[in-house]
Amino acid sequence: MKEIPILATTSFIYYDTRVMNVLRLMHLFDEIELLYFESRRIYDKVAENELLLLSKLNIKYCPHLPYDRDLNIKKDYKIMSNFVSNLTKLPTSFFFLHSNERDYQKIECLVEKFPSVLVENIKSSKVFDDLFETKVNYCVDIGHLLTNGENPFEILKKYEKKIKYIHLHGVKNGIDHLELYHLDKKLLLYIIDFAIEKKIGLSIELFGFKKLLRSLNYLLEVFEKYGYSYYRWYQKW
Repeated sequence: MKEIPILATTSFIYYDTRVMNVLRLMHLFDEIELLYFESRRIYDKVAENELLLLSKLNIKYCPHLPYDRDLNIKKDYKIMSNFVSNLTKLPTSFFFLHSNERDYQKIECLVEKFPSVLVENIKSSKVFDDLFETKVNYCVDIGHLLTNGENPFEILKKYEKKIKYIHLHGVKNGIDHLELYHLDKKLLLYIIDFAIEKKIGLSIELFGFKKLLRSLNYLLEVFEKYGYSYYRWYQKW
């Protein structure tokens, strides 16, 4: 059996707080991708009471940083830096950061201070080319590659040494963040084998319980058929 090294999912599976999502999901995953999308919203601010509660739970986190800030703006850069600094009070593996493709110098500065910040592909994988000669490492979002018409096999091979995490979700008719059975099976198996070989995490980046449940049951079928295992999963839910 080939053992899956690290599996994660998001903190928005249930329509509830991040803390309650973690409590309800932590028995199924190694890490939870804490979602902080819009830092100007009260809900997406880092609150001390939330940090305290999250710190008491026996699980690691891989936070998704806000995408509503321009790092080239001094105030926004400081806000993002403080965001990461506050979240490092938790047991974290990596942070996921969107780039506007004009902020590379500031991303390098942020990574110099916080090496666990990974840049994620959004509109294209061009950001990976542009930052290839830097210390910045990558999170590859498979769904974003597919919706942009890029070849995930080629991207994973090309940047394999700098890839530290993968976001995994299905795509159909240009819509992403769908169940995993919408992925080509050869691609899914390749991604799983890649993660095992590189010992990196896979985040099942879905929003909603039904989508996650259907995806987990599908993965269990794939695991059983192709000889994979994941120590936290023993039965269907």
